[in-house]
Amino acid sequence: MPLALEPRMAKRNDVSVKMDSGVVEDCRIAAAFRGVSLAEYLSETMRAAARRDIDDGYAQRAGSSQTPKSSKTKTPKPD
Repeated sequence: MPLALEPRMAKRNDVSVKMDSGVVEDCRIAAAFRGVSLAEYLSETMRAAARRDIDDGYAQRAGSSQTPKSSKTKTPKPD
């Protein structure tokens, strides 16, 4: 599924973080294919992941019956 990047931000407040160098290299390649900077690619990709995880966390705290996608497991069918 293609990643839809949001419109470029007018002003960013950049910070440094530590990531595995292999992951950074993969992201650098992906950013180049999309024609965006590594910082922009990582910001938009992480923003989408963070929003999803935050929504899942709030749903779990509220006792929602929705199970986050990352924790869904296949239940064996009874014979």
